[in-house]
Amino acid sequence: VKLYQPPRHLFDHFLFCELSLHGPIMLRSSRLSQFKCCCFLRYNRTLKLAIIGYGNVGRALARLLRAKRKEFPFTITGIHTLRHGTAVDAAGLADKVTEAAEFGPPAASVEEFLDAARAQVAVELTTLNPSTGEPATGHIRAALGRHMHVVTANKGPIAHAYAALRDEAAREGVGLRFESSVMDGAPVFNLWRHTMPGVK
Repeated sequence: VKLYQPPRHLFDHFLFCELSLHGPIMLRSSRLSQFKCCCFLRYNRTLKLAIIGYGNVGRALARLLRAKRKEFPFTITGIHTLRHGTAVDAAGLADKVTEAAEFGPPAASVEEFLDAARAQVAVELTTLNPSTGEPATGHIRAALGRHMHVVTANKGPIAHAYAALRDEAAREGVGLRFESSVMDGAPVFNLWRHTMPGVK
């Protein structure tokens, strides 16, 4: 049996879909290798995003958000990285800023960054630390503590602290989404949560 390996671009589409705070719906075409991802927004207003970590995945996500702006009116209000600095505008960063290679001086802490960005959703995309899950776990906790939804593609926090983060999110009444952290975004967790319970 040959296992299906989804195209790399689906990873970015799944990360994008998780921003809707609903699970993605996969529609299979006549060919197994072609999928279309459809998402549904829970809100009728623009969601403001604060992105922590801005490597290949973060930049691909920003490009996808620009391309889908009419359908999904997300606004990036902040980008925070250790290597490239920090950019913040609570009204929304201009495209020329999100396309830039370098930003301003880095914020003193992720807490300072999140307070300045004033976003509803934190997108945690920093480099994986398989040994401890940090600093990504701390970033997620800082966002949850500010009543922010969190979407992450980072395996570390989920492997090391999933139960605690899940409970923290539940106490704050916000979402914690991490589908894109496994198998390039294949809908493993959504399948288990929303489909398998109905199987008898």
